[in-house]
Amino acid sequence: MLNVLEFIGTLGLLIFLHKLIHELRNGGTKAVAAWLTSCFSNLPGVKVLLSSYITNEVVGFVGQLYKEDGIGRSVMLSIPEKGMPYEEVMKELKDLKESEAGVSSKIFAYKYMLDPDGRMQKLQEDAIMMFAEQHDISRNHQQLVEISQSMFMNENALNPVAFPSLRKFELECLSMTASMLNADNKACGSLTSGGTESVLMAVKTYRDMARKYKPHITKPEVVAPISIHPAFEKAAGYFNLTIVHTDLTGSYVADVDKMEKAINSNTILIAASAPSYPHGLLDPIESIGELAVKYNLPFHVDACYGGFMLPWLEKLGMNIPCFDFRCKGVTSISADLHKFGYTPKGASAVIYKNEDIRKHQLFSYTAWPGGLFGSTSMAGTRSGSTMAAAWVTLKHLGQDGYMKTAKKLQETTQLLIEGVANIQVRQACVSSQSTLIVRFGIKLE
Repeated sequence: MLNVLEFIGTLGLLIFLHKLIHELRNGGTKAVAAWLTSCFSNLPGVKVLLSSYITNEVVGFVGQLYKEDGIGRSVMLSIPEKGMPYEEVMKELKDLKESEAGVSSKIFAYKYMLDPDGRMQKLQEDAIMMFAEQHDISRNHQQLVEISQSMFMNENALNPVAFPSLRKFELECLSMTASMLNADNKACGSLTSGGTESVLMAVKTYRDMARKYKPHITKPEVVAPISIHPAFEKAAGYFNLTIVHTDLTGSYVADVDKMEKAINSNTILIAASAPSYPHGLLDPIESIGELAVKYNLPFHVDACYGGFMLPWLEKLGMNIPCFDFRCKGVTSISADLHKFGYTPKGASAVIYKNEDIRKHQLFSYTAWPGGLFGSTSMAGTRSGSTMAAAWVTLKHLGQDGYMKTAKKLQETTQLLIEGVANIQVRQACVSSQSTLIVRFGIKLE
């Protein structure tokens, strides 16, 4: 028996030496190193350990990029109580732009311009500033937004290290949004292209969390009321999940009892709306949050419509049910900046309770010749113009601007409700909840 083992060992050693000499003759030391690495990684269990280590390193690196702004400062901000004057916003924009003056069009894979020496960009910036000065547009928010978009339209947020200003814009927008939604300083998130992408990212995040912590679940399900936005069905189609829809109560909101009955061993997420699109009503977020705590499940609130309106209506003294991070059990919220945040189209935020959740949203890859690749959302390249415009909007409007606009919209909504109620037909119902969505119907004879 020993002789057989010795023979096998000797044969294996000879094969190893033959392969080593072959690699050395044909590819040199680099080929030998690559072959030895391949042999080592193919040992039982080693490949899994290496993959896990590399992934953790990449996720950690990408996560670190978003903990501080472009000048090394930790970020935890609120929307300014009073909107910043036009001149102050423009000065900060110019300072940020000038801080990246050395970043011309010569950044491979991140920025492409037919302007190798930067002259065209400089002429464009000068023209923008001259236009602003001559036309006194400090009172015109729309034009301020357009200027900010033009200034950063060639920057790419794919790599936040390359453009510190974009990193600052994104972090501060997320921080201001999280603060508005009553999150604590552990909250974090990502800017996305819109509410659908925010929902996609949330669902993907919780699917990947379940894969790690509940690997026995092979057919993951999300429990949500039938009134939930179709973006959840889109996410289910993309990420191979099932949305278990539950019926509404007679008041057209999520039925908590029916949601509880729908929870089973395959459930990985609960979701609800604030408010729902079909009826403009807030689901009972606090009660659903209690379900999430009871069954130890994550809970996403889709506040894409109401996220940038309900907080201001509440501050105006209106009776708005709790829907944000003050509710126990809520682990993430999506809110669109390009709706009642009044930023240009293409800006939404998904906010998570902490980094332990958000890290599952990140994508990382190293097994290609191009080195480390990581991204935080569906998109790779992301335009700096959208981030700049969103940041400018939050800074310039301020809490006072948002509350002033919310008051006008609520007054207009009330006039619409009263007008519909006075029409001489048999209305089935007219919405009375203060969400700026007017719901009404006509009774058929």
